[in-house]
Amino acid sequence: MKNKVYVIGTSNSVIRNGWIEGLKTNKDLEVVNLSRGGSPVFMHIATVMLKRNELENADLIILDHAVNDINCYMPALRDRYLSYIDDLMALVSTLNKPVINMIFPILTLKKKSYGAQIREYVGRLCKQYGYYLLDFNRYTLNQKYYMDDLHLRREVAFFLGMELTHLFSDIVKNDIPNQSKVKLEQCPYEVLDIQGLKQLNNSNKVKEFKNSLGSFPHIQLRENMRLSNYSGYSILGLAYFNEPGKTYAFQIGSNHETVARYRACGEKYMVEALPEPILIDGNTTIGKVQGSVKEIPCLLNYDESVRTDTASWINLSFLLLRDNSDLLIKSEGYSRRSRPVPTLERVNKIINTLPFLFDGMLTTEEVDTIRDAALIAEKQNINLALKVMNIAYRFRPKGVMIKRKINAYIEKMDKSKHKS
Repeated sequence: MKNKVYVIGTSNSVIRNGWIEGLKTNKDLEVVNLSRGGSPVFMHIATVMLKRNELENADLIILDHAVNDINCYMPALRDRYLSYIDDLMALVSTLNKPVINMIFPILTLKKKSYGAQIREYVGRLCKQYGYYLLDFNRYTLNQKYYMDDLHLRREVAFFLGMELTHLFSDIVKNDIPNQSKVKLEQCPYEVLDIQGLKQLNNSNKVKEFKNSLGSFPHIQLRENMRLSNYSGYSILGLAYFNEPGKTYAFQIGSNHETVARYRACGEKYMVEALPEPILIDGNTTIGKVQGSVKEIPCLLNYDESVRTDTASWINLSFLLLRDNSDLLIKSEGYSRRSRPVPTLERVNKIINTLPFLFDGMLTTEEVDTIRDAALIAEKQNINLALKVMNIAYRFRPKGVMIKRKINAYIEKMDKSKHKS
């Protein structure tokens, strides 16, 4: 039976042909990617709450959030954002699964005001909750390995993912579960998901946006939506869907007075944070901005020009709400283990391999030779053929034949395993 690995991450975990695809080359792992690019930890919290039953079947959970924390959300939300990271870590601990928190490398980390603070804070929380920590900023990576300031080149990320599969398999195999369970005693968060939005907008039709990561339902507001049932909560963030070429903006009001107005920027499915929490009272509504939207600010992660002078009704997927209580977990008899950076020597070996593989890119003829070697090997050793073809894939990730052969090898190995 394959080990289930769930990834809750941001843009580093959604890049096509990146580290996730490398991770999937391990036939013993079933990788479920719940990531969303450009997201705050509010997306991670909402995902854990909405997918809790599914996550309880995981063999390993991987978190990826710190790059966005450092680059965007900590500078915007300041110290209160740390409390949300803490809440996420505590919430995930109640799943009682081995957890790896991955901090992907940032090229200009030393210039980031909150880089050291976030890394130190996440490291301390990992130690507190007994999570593995894999911080790639501990290593020196050449600038040539980066696609941009926040992302590794696809082929470099793919190689890292492929090499990390062995590390993750060992963690699943050797991690010793705690003798007693952590329980969620009190949760201050509420996700007003598509079912709740539908109840408040009964006449509106639920639509779905689908991509390689899944299906994302959303509902378009056609009138102001009253939130009186959630009085006492504050709105922290929201998920929405934007059709390309349109401008979307929303306003939150109470007693016929506007409390806040924002443009919902980006394209397709997005998760964003409000610059400030907005307290819901008995008269709070969320609805469409009337008139010109030119002077209305974007939400945090965007500085986007206005496409049209007037706004369309926003397509909501969920609202993340929080009250003033604390997130409480019960852990009587629970012994948290302090886990080190996983097998530091093995990670060092992976990093030290990068110059050998990527400092000099292969020529077309050299990649053809590697591919052809895999085709010869497939007649005698499928496992070897897969390894060789994966090397060709690193240097030609768009190669149709190479991808087709990799899938065929994996399928053949799976069938052979089931027969045995």
